[in-house]
Amino acid sequence: MLGALTRLFKAAQGGVNETMEKIGDANAITIIEQQMRDAEGALGKAKFELAGLMGKAQTAAKRVAELQAKAARDTELVQRLLLKGTPDDEKLALEVANRLTTVQQELAKEEGNVAMLEKSSGSLRATVSKLTTKIADMKREIDTARVTEQVQKAQSAIVSSGMGAASTLSSASDSLKRLRERQIQKQEHFDAQERIDEIEGGGDLDARLASAGLLDGPPSGQALIEQMKARMLAAPEAQKALEAPKA
Repeated sequence: MLGALTRLFKAAQGGVNETMEKIGDANAITIIEQQMRDAEGALGKAKFELAGLMGKAQTAAKRVAELQAKAARDTELVQRLLLKGTPDDEKLALEVANRLTTVQQELAKEEGNVAMLEKSSGSLRATVSKLTTKIADMKREIDTARVTEQVQKAQSAIVSSGMGAASTLSSASDSLKRLRERQIQKQEHFDAQERIDEIEGGGDLDARLASAGLLDGPPSGQALIEQMKARMLAAPEAQKALEAPKA
């Protein structure tokens, strides 16, 4: 989708100046209007794809909520079994703890997916919004250029008798306008490319850190048991409350 938006960006801006120079002012407006129609069609497709990306992000967020609920439930079960203290209960607690580690691994993966999708969709929304505004601005410029063209044709008929200075000034003005449009196009292309690089760069950083042994892996079920026992020993009043006979 990023590639499509980049091509759209170029279609909406990059071809205008080149077209003006190659085909001349007489047909430029007609060609540019067609380019704008093509750009609008591509933008519509990009918006449709963006909506699908946002839908995936929402689905992933729901999955995260489900896994969080499972992890909380298994954590509570392990604590309750350990408080009972029998060998059978502790064995069962280990089984639940092993299941908990699997849930935690899946949860971490889904949380990463949500973060990636939300970041990508946010950046793409900003790009689509900017392109939408730019196309609207350029359509207004086309309308102005169309009127200006008619006025200049009338002026040309009047001054064609020998006022060369007017023709020279008009040519200089057109050159300055094309130069200004090229500068704007280049800067906005650089801005768009920087956004694309930010999205695409660093996606595998955690994987490379883990491969280098700088990130800890998920704890084992036995490690979770030991951590829970330590916390329970630090809070004996909670254990007494749970072991007290019910009235």
